[in-house]
Amino acid sequence: MLGLNDFFDFDKVTGKIVVNQVINADPQQLATGMVTLNNENTVKVKVGDKAASVNLKFNYNFTAGNTITIDGQRFTFVNGLHANQNQVLIGGNLADSLQNLVDKINANSACTFTAEMEGNAIKLTAKTKGASGNSLQVTATLTAPNRMNESAAPDPDPVTFAGGEDKDEDVKISDYSIGSGSVEVLENMQNLSTTVLDFTGLGSASGEFSSTIEEFATTVSAALSSQYNEAKALNGVEQGALSLLNDELNRLFAPDFYEEFSKLSENKQYMTAIATYGKTVQSILDRVFDLLFAR
Repeated sequence: MLGLNDFFDFDKVTGKIVVNQVINADPQQLATGMVTLNNENTVKVKVGDKAASVNLKFNYNFTAGNTITIDGQRFTFVNGLHANQNQVLIGGNLADSLQNLVDKINANSACTFTAEMEGNAIKLTAKTKGASGNSLQVTATLTAPNRMNESAAPDPDPVTFAGGEDKDEDVKISDYSIGSGSVEVLENMQNLSTTVLDFTGLGSASGEFSSTIEEFATTVSAALSSQYNEAKALNGVEQGALSLLNDELNRLFAPDFYEEFSKLSENKQYMTAIATYGKTVQSILDRVFDLLFAR
């Protein structure tokens, strides 16, 4: 593997990709060293498989000041104004109040759980899968005769989430070493720019062929340029016909072929940039070897 510094910088103002000026001024800064894989082991780790959950059922509607605390998040039922994110408006009946609670829970990004209605009850589910969710608890302060999960008292014992499970998963642990910058790294880069690679084309450009990266980019750029120029050469009548065809295709929910012609210009620019990249790499590597070998 090659150890490299960032070869390009992205200019957010112009939207262009430019050569890193530090490397341009001192090409030896391109390489940081060879990265070598020493060994690779497979270990088993515990990962979350099933999320813990709990169902909460109540006997009666809530009254002002009643609270439900879930994993440290306290929700207070109120009448009227409920500006606080953990204040829940009491509805006209129990179902409406529970729906308001569900909405408040799901709107609060600090909650480690989600909520959903299940009849006149709500189901809470831990956001993180695994056995760790089994530690989440729910407590409540209610007004008699209301009860949570048929508890014997308005202030029931904590209700705990359950059902969270872990599973074993194989994870590969790799050990690498990074060497110092060397001529070997740059030689690999120079060889890469001139190495003949095998390409496989699919669809209308099916087949296999061999080429260097620079030659391939130049060939594709030239082909796109030719298609773009042919598209621009269409006279007004043909353009109008193409537009009508496009409208009909849109009506039939087909792809927008007319717009594809306009995209050819952008594609040409992209491929031209790739060709320029190949030439720039070769130019900088030539400078590197001039400095290293004083040739």
